[in-house]
Amino acid sequence: IKIRLTGVTTDSAVTDPLGTYLFDSLAVGSYTVSEDVPSGWAQTFPLSGTHSISIDSLMQNTTGKNFCNALFGVVHGKTGEDMNGNGAFDIGESPLVGWKISLAGPSPDSTVTDSFGDYTLSNISPGSYTLSESLHAGWTQKVPPGSYSLTISLEFDSSGLNFVNYQPGTIHGMKFD
Repeated sequence: IKIRLTGVTTDSAVTDPLGTYLFDSLAVGSYTVSEDVPSGWAQTFPLSGTHSISIDSLMQNTTGKNFCNALFGVVHGKTGEDMNGNGAFDIGESPLVGWKISLAGPSPDSTVTDSFGDYTLSNISPGSYTLSESLHAGWTQKVPPGSYSLTISLEFDSSGLNFVNYQPGTIHGMKFD
């Protein structure tokens, strides 16, 4: 992760495998240290996003200017056909491929299910959301009854938000005279 230094001297450093960084041989003066936050992450510390530092002597050693990050939320699940009517997607039942899954809220998004009926929505910022599927003609949604209401926080990772659907049966016949 790139850490930036601005002030009397402008510089940047990349953190090592342990996450540490160092700016040395700094002149007396005021500095600001900031971080380039990677995609999919949110900076959680410092709250201001930067550290302000005043170097008053050439021998001054300032430590503890740390940054903390957390992953944005992710939701994933499956869409499948409930062939036996038990409200679950069981082994041997068919995945529903190409079904649209939508997330409504502060960071709206959508995706379509893959060849296994799986979907994933990631990089979701914190907030209240509704997760739903676009039902295809001739199908009835069994699980959930409607949509999922979610409160997403940083580091939120939820699996099992499944959509289970079925095609209602029909009876056909003809009356003869």
